[in-house]
Amino acid sequence: MRYPFLHGGGGAGTPRAVANGVGKSVAGDAAPESTLLRAELRRPPESEAASIEHATTLARRYGTRLHIAHLSAALGLEVVRRAKEEGLAVTCEVTPHHLLLDTSRYEDLGVFAKMNPPLRSSEDSAALWQGIADGVIDCIATDHAPHLKEEKEAGSPLSAPSGVPGVETMLPLLLTVAATGKLSYSDIVRLCFDNPNTIYSLGKEHIADGADADILIVDPKEEWEIHAVSLHSLCGWTPFEGAKVRGRVKYVLRKVGGYAVDTQGLTNRASRGVV
Repeated sequence: MRYPFLHGGGGAGTPRAVANGVGKSVAGDAAPESTLLRAELRRPPESEAASIEHATTLARRYGTRLHIAHLSAALGLEVVRRAKEEGLAVTCEVTPHHLLLDTSRYEDLGVFAKMNPPLRSSEDSAALWQGIADGVIDCIATDHAPHLKEEKEAGSPLSAPSGVPGVETMLPLLLTVAATGKLSYSDIVRLCFDNPNTIYSLGKEHIADGADADILIVDPKEEWEIHAVSLHSLCGWTPFEGAKVRGRVKYVLRKVGGYAVDTQGLTNRASRGVV
């Protein structure tokens, strides 16, 4: 069955909500963080909630399944919560940056904090964490958008491309959260593998004799700092620059081609790719 998809931040053709400053010119601001804070009002939490409400109405009417991508705010989360309580087949995902960053980071990140949906308040981030604890949020996904550093810095803040890289940093960040007790390793597996596998009907199996060896091997105790220069992405930056993390991916096993790749990108073709 095909899934209807909706970006949590809203966009062209989705319901809009009125908020202070929406539609006003922001070109005159001197500080990038001020410009971005005002531009954020183009996609306020109210718009996200209205868009999700509209999508759930369609899902209810036509009896289809609905997956909400990139949920970012408490208001939208409550719409999803009510839909699930009603018994609708609605699932949703959040990103690491909406869980771990908020609008206070505009000052130091500037254009590198520009994304869609935009960063929200610390209260919204806290609500998303509660949504994970309550089981309302089904998945954590990167929304990986590795725009080059030069592309982000070219032109005005409003013309900079939206999005952040996240594939290589997501798991270390989540393992770090797990080290605090806020998540368990089982939670990470459920949010990053089990639920996506079920929602998208990927057909992947758990670790068993003869199953595909799509496996990450991690050292949950290794402590290190995230720096763009040591990451494999060619974009040249990360919004988590300098973050101290605990937990590191050591090997990636893949069925296709029988590859076993270590953290330095060295490939061992001898791996059979099955358990």
